[in-house]
Amino acid sequence: MSPAQLAFSRINFAMVSRSVRDGNAVKIAAYNAGTRLQHARKRFDFRHKKERIDGCVLLPEGAPDSLRDPGILWRAVEESERRHDAQLARQVLISIPRQCPPDLRLELLKAVASPWVSMGMACQIDLHCPTASDGDEQPHGHLLLTMREVGPDGLLRVKNRAWNAMFREENGRKMRSEIDARMNAYLTAAGLDIHVDNRSREAQGLPRELPPEPIAPTAHWL
Repeated sequence: MSPAQLAFSRINFAMVSRSVRDGNAVKIAAYNAGTRLQHARKRFDFRHKKERIDGCVLLPEGAPDSLRDPGILWRAVEESERRHDAQLARQVLISIPRQCPPDLRLELLKAVASPWVSMGMACQIDLHCPTASDGDEQPHGHLLLTMREVGPDGLLRVKNRAWNAMFREENGRKMRSEIDARMNAYLTAAGLDIHVDNRSREAQGLPRELPPEPIAPTAHWL
């Protein structure tokens, strides 16, 4: 496969936890969606953020349709946790190849999230497209996942601890490879000659002399 067909992927995992600053699931959901949401007496307004292009909320089969509203979903998450240091949600940030047509980018993110949703997670997907360091667009996705399963009655009481193991440090490389595989399967099925790979250039056997990868401002990834 020629280098011209190769797209480097960037995949980050993060936890939304009350033990860290800005550890509020409703606030993160509002930021990702570029909208205004309210939780208790707090109002989070990020309508000035213009990087968000599209998005949706995916729910497991049988889940209440009302949870497609991000405000309802993440308020339910906040209200289900009592601990001051509770882990509220998991974030997955994924770069999208520029060569992927704009009308397919959200569907690509859905393909990545689909296996997790089938396990019982709810997932808010937000597609962002800021300007990168080379002046071109830098599309990427913010995926916000529940820590509790979502059933017909809403969030289940007990967290699924097995999910944590999939994203722990020792399994991070495996999970990133699985995400690459999902993206590549979607791109191939869509008839696109693009192959993503999150490994370093050295691991891929590529020369170090290649130009540096364009990056989006760090603030767009937080």
